[in-house]
Amino acid sequence: KFSKPKINGNVSFQNAGLTVNYLQTAYTINDDISIANSIINTDDLILSDALGNQAVVNGSVDMGNPSNPYINIRIEANNLMALNTTRKDNQLYYGKAFGTGTFSFVGPTDAMKINIKAKTEAGTEFTIPLNGASVIGSDDFIIYVAKDTLLNKKAEDKYFQGLTMEFNLTVDEKSIAHILTEVGDLTGAGDAQLN
Repeated sequence: KFSKPKINGNVSFQNAGLTVNYLQTAYTINDDISIANSIINTDDLILSDALGNQAVVNGSVDMGNPSNPYINIRIEANNLMALNTTRKDNQLYYGKAFGTGTFSFVGPTDAMKINIKAKTEAGTEFTIPLNGASVIGSDDFIIYVAKDTLLNKKAEDKYFQGLTMEFNLTVDEKSIAHILTEVGDLTGAGDAQLN
């Protein structure tokens, strides 16, 4: 296990790929980053999605504590693919979403603060199934249970201390939402402002 590593240098990415597993979004990087005193700096790093849409990433990741890095990243996205899941990937919501706006991530990974100010773009279509089974799933920081099983759950110690999320999302008429319920399926498109 690493303890307070001292990392310095530069890294040049050429057609480097990364995928955000939870969102199933793949991105390509053709850019450079610098590392000084175990702090990774991204200065106007260009992130491209599978369709060639881009975002500019600025900020830093402090790897002084590798098991709980401190992130201070701001992403300016232009029609970037932000979601690309199927029901198999994520039973809580799935589909394809594109967004333009500002996304910031600040804090240690075990207590992250996320701020999103964005709008959806053409091609956004997602599904929220509300007709699921009693227990939908579990993550380190969120436990989804049916209302009748809430009293049966025991408290567990978790590494994750919390997540604070603030968002201002504008949904336009080109975006389509499907809500699946036990009494039927609803599909809609239109303008909305979500805060």
